[in-house]
This record gives sequence, structure tokens and C-alpha cells, in this order.
Amino acid sequence: MNNQCQFIKPDKTQCKSHPIKGEGFCFTHHPEYKQKHKEAVLRGGKSPKKHYGVNEVITVRRSEDVVILIEKTINDLRQNKISVKMANSIALLSGVAMRAFEQHKKDEVDDFISGKGDYPY
Repeated sequence: MNNQCQFIKPDKTQCKSHPIKGEGFCFTHHPEYKQKHKEAVLRGGKSPKKHYGVNEVITVRRSEDVVILIEKTINDLRQNKISVKMANSIALLSGVAMRAFEQHKKDEVDDFISGKGDYPY
């Protein structure tokens, strides 16, 4: 038996899924499993979805806010309230924010030294 589903898609390419053991088609394309596949899709659509606090507004204006955000992210990840993907995105953006804060601080000091601004601290 071939190690690839025999189904040919409308664009004339072959399905790349592995077939059911001893069969020529994968679960999605096997004619005998059409009803079971339909039921599985419906169950998947009705399964509970995680909502990752997308409505929660987070203000990040100081480095202390980033520390609080990282702490919250770690706790949410450990409690399975957010996905690893979301935690990684927050970590990456937190790093960007920290670098922006550092650059802003340097710019304020440079402005003060050159006489263009007040003492920033």
C-alpha cells in the first residue's frame, strides 16, 4: 500500500495525508468514513474554545509595566489560560518595549546634555 492518500484534489494534486492502515485513503477522503468524518468536524466545531483575554486592555508605558505583564504571562501560561504561541508573542513584544524604553531614556539624556531638554529623572 502507498504511504499517501490516493485522493486527487480539484487542483489535480494528490492529498498528502497518510492513509488509514491497510486502506488507500485518509480518514477525510475515505468513502466509507464520510459520515464519521462529518460528525467529527461538527464535534470539533462545537468544542469549547479558549478565549485568551483579548478584551483585556494592557497598558505598557514603563519598564515596571513590562515586568508585571511578564509575570502575568508566566502565571497565565502555567495555568493553561493562554497558549505557548501567545506567551511567546508577548515575550517578544515585551523585549521590543524594553528596548524602546531604553532608547527613549538615552534620547532624553542626550537631549539634556545637548541643552535641548530638561533633566529626565
